[in-house]
Amino acid sequence: PLAPGVWSAELEDIGSRTLIVEFVDYLALIEIAVGSSNGERLADAARRRWPQKPIRYALFGHYHPHYVGGIRAMIAEGATVVTTPLNESLVRKMAALRFTIEPDRLARSPRPLKIQTFSDRFDLADSLNQLVAFNYGDRSQHTDEFVVFWLPRARILFQSSLGWYRATDGELRAGRGAGPLLTWADEQELGVDRIVQSWPMRGNAAEVSRAQLDSL
Repeated sequence: PLAPGVWSAELEDIGSRTLIVEFVDYLALIEIAVGSSNGERLADAARRRWPQKPIRYALFGHYHPHYVGGIRAMIAEGATVVTTPLNESLVRKMAALRFTIEPDRLARSPRPLKIQTFSDRFDLADSLNQLVAFNYGDRSQHTDEFVVFWLPRARILFQSSLGWYRATDGELRAGRGAGPLLTWADEQELGVDRIVQSWPMRGNAAEVSRAQLDSL
């Protein structure tokens, strides 16, 4: 647990971190790592921990495999995939893949795709938690649409890969996207206390404080 109702699921063998956000009667998963088998591992872990709470929403930061590659497993769970407009065609294409050689869960038990797009922000909230997905966009210097995730009650900003990495000398270094991200967070008046990062995971810090990233 990173905070009440906010959990980190770490797939160490592929070096990827997923955020699980718990609401009163459902879950939202953010960043679904490479391949259906890994997405199914995440779904199984969530079902073991919260057997009465379905995965209702699946979100990802951008279209690279470490963040969307396992999305078919979320579709198989009946989750609504929430993404930005330019990613809709990718998700639809992934959902329609046949998987005839090694069928995954979606191929074995087909379910219709449920998808919802947003241009600027998407909000989920109940008495337990609150999640806001922002389309940070090409300020990421990485993809034209790039989503970051804000948890106001925990004061956590979750992002896929813009913050920091561990250099060969063992020290943390800020990535080129860190400064613009912090500037944007100030412009939005988010009041960030901690930043959590999905990738790179191996050998890297899972989270840093706002003050620490400022110092880097």
